[in-house]
Amino acid sequence: MKALTKLTLSTLLMSLTLPLYSYGEEVANAIPISNDFPDCDFETIEEISLSDSRNELSALKKTASDVAKKRGASQIVLLSKLSSPTSPSEPSENSDKISGAALISGCKKEPLAKIGVERNRLLGTTKLSMSYEYNTVIKGRDMTFDFAEIAQSGKKQIQAPALANTTVSFENGVFGLKVGDDLSVLFEKLGTPTAELILNKQDTLYAFGRNLWVVMRNNSVFSISSENTWLSAGLINYFEFDDRPLSSWQVNGSISRGHSLKAIEEQLNGKLIDEYVYQIKSENMVFIDIGLTLRVENNDTHYVAKSFSYGYGYGYEAIKIDPEIIQSAPEIYSRTYADLTKASETLDPISMEQIPFKPILASRGYEGKTLHVYDKSLAIVYSNKMLRKVLISESFLKDAALNIDWEFGLLRYGLSEEDVKKIFGEENIFALGDYWEVYVDNLKYDLYFAKNKQGTTILSELEIEMF
Repeated sequence: MKALTKLTLSTLLMSLTLPLYSYGEEVANAIPISNDFPDCDFETIEEISLSDSRNELSALKKTASDVAKKRGASQIVLLSKLSSPTSPSEPSENSDKISGAALISGCKKEPLAKIGVERNRLLGTTKLSMSYEYNTVIKGRDMTFDFAEIAQSGKKQIQAPALANTTVSFENGVFGLKVGDDLSVLFEKLGTPTAELILNKQDTLYAFGRNLWVVMRNNSVFSISSENTWLSAGLINYFEFDDRPLSSWQVNGSISRGHSLKAIEEQLNGKLIDEYVYQIKSENMVFIDIGLTLRVENNDTHYVAKSFSYGYGYGYEAIKIDPEIIQSAPEIYSRTYADLTKASETLDPISMEQIPFKPILASRGYEGKTLHVYDKSLAIVYSNKMLRKVLISESFLKDAALNIDWEFGLLRYGLSEEDVKKIFGEENIFALGDYWEVYVDNLKYDLYFAKNKQGTTILSELEIEMF
């Protein structure tokens, strides 16, 4: 959406002398209120009518301010009875003409940051740079980082600056990265991420190795955590390691992994909010949660620090994976199966370009591989942009509803052991407990079984590797 508005001279002078801010807010924390839509591409997050606020302009501003904070809006625009986000009118200072307020995102004229590399082969030099080439889009969008290109280019294109520090605090943020910092600061402080996951229209998750997870809301830091609460352990085993000391965090410079709850309570001014979380909070609704776990030493059981989470909490919209993004797409399974079947007959490789679907997660993998996840249950591992392995799981995403319904050729979730034997022939199966191995032409099938709620052993997960 794009809205073009010309400011009158009086409006311009007013904006220079008396800027509008959210009702009752300090300027430093306020979300700006204006009568005009910005001259750029933006997204309307929500509209609030005057009737929702007792027909009072002051109440409208207060309601809009509260909702804008929860929804992550960057600006509030007052609507006249003749204006709309698609066709704004000339500004009006007459409250009788105000019909509501639009909560909008920040301008999209500055797209996402991308770390680039320039090489001079004659001089043998490499120059890393940061440019702006990609726009934020929703489901089916291109990833900010082309991890396949990075994998082919080698380690030189991966930027991993030394950590500024290992402190987690309200003043320092996490390793110097604070809530509200934009993508350019994120990449400057932490470098090239290991993985990128689209969560919903406004939130994107960046992983750095397997021990640091950053959520960006509307391209600004929203939360940072040392613990993976998003992806299955099996999936992140394919992620490349980050060799920096990301696990050596210290809350307020004193509390780190393994510190006892007693030490935490002595050194931090917070409280237990449940059995396994100790929390401290700032005045601007930023929280630091210390995750606890039980440790047994010399017959003594006590709680110790295990993880941290920093960022916005209560009063803000929870971070959730959009169901539209993760819903199963049967065509992905049928197309991938058809390509594999054909490749096993012709012995031709399958390139990344042959897979006509956009991933929801992309990651640098170990040994120069690239991982793409296409929906909650199907992922592909590539090497040099060639398909090497197909992964099919109950769900790679912890937040996804389980409604498991994957189907891959003759194989599908829930098949009994006898059904699988009929498909491959018992004589072709190497079985070791709940793991079975089958070779078909140049394909290797790894089948994993588990017991369902009724206690029946069923096919649960599947991996197919190409040779």
